[in-house]
Parts: sequence; structure tokens; C-alpha cells
Amino acid sequence: SPRADDLTVARSYFDHQPYWERDDAGELIYTEFQHTFEDHITDLAATGFQVDQVWEPQWTAEAAPDGAWGLWSAERCALVPGTLIVAAHKAR
Repeated sequence: SPRADDLTVARSYFDHQPYWERDDAGELIYTEFQHTFEDHITDLAATGFQVDQVWEPQWTAEAAPDGAWGLWSAERCALVPGTLIVAAHKAR
């Protein structure tokens, strides 16, 4: 749900186990892999990248004119960022 009222923590942010959803027939329909901010930055550094800038953009009305995009909305994104953008370059 994109509603802030429905936002609950079901597992730790630090839990790296994949999250799976299956349909009624048991078929896999969705998989999500949790990576922390630390994971992303550490992996970039370990592969020779230098981080130039990091953004966690806030919701804008232009993001979704109908007020929601999937499970994300202005209400929910005011509490939890929905996107992480990292600009990096290969260090020489």
C-alpha cells in the first residue's frame, strides 16, 4: 500500500535474505534483494570507484500525477526514501 498508515517494518534493514512472493499456485512472481547503503558504497569502493555524489530524491508531484507509483506515494516517501542514486567514477 502507498499509504503511510500501512508502512510497517516486517524485518530488519540489515537482513540480507531475499524476499520472495509466490502466487496461489506457488509460482515465484516477485523477488527483492535487500542491500544497505553501506553495501552499495563499500562495493563501489572495492571495485575501484570513487563516489562523487549521493541523492535520495524526495517525492515530487511530477513523479506520479495520479499520486502514487506502485507502492510509493508522497505520503510514504515523506517517511522512507524510495530511491538511491549514486554518481561515481572509476578511480585512476
